[in-house]
Amino acid sequence: MSTKTRHIILILFTIILIIASIFFHKYRELKHRIESSADSAYRSVILESIHYKKELDRYIKSNKTTDETNLSIYTNNIKNAFEYYAFIERITKGK
Repeated sequence: MSTKTRHIILILFTIILIIASIFFHKYRELKHRIESSADSAYRSVILESIHYKKELDRYIKSNKTTDETNLSIYTNNIKNAFEYYAFIERITKGK
């Protein structure tokens, strides 16, 4: 092989390596964002469940005489948080 051919191959290999490293960096950054989003959604499900349990205990202690609006709100919040978490998990797993 001539020197020119070697230089061209080296330059092409370097360009391909740089492009691959850029894509790999973007992939890792996106993966990190998705994982932190999933973690946040999971924590949200847990927090909403805790709020719901407290409200349910309050409702039971009051002999079911209090308004059920808060229970409905917390039920809806749990549902939304879980749906968001499930959505992120589906994206992560590629299904």
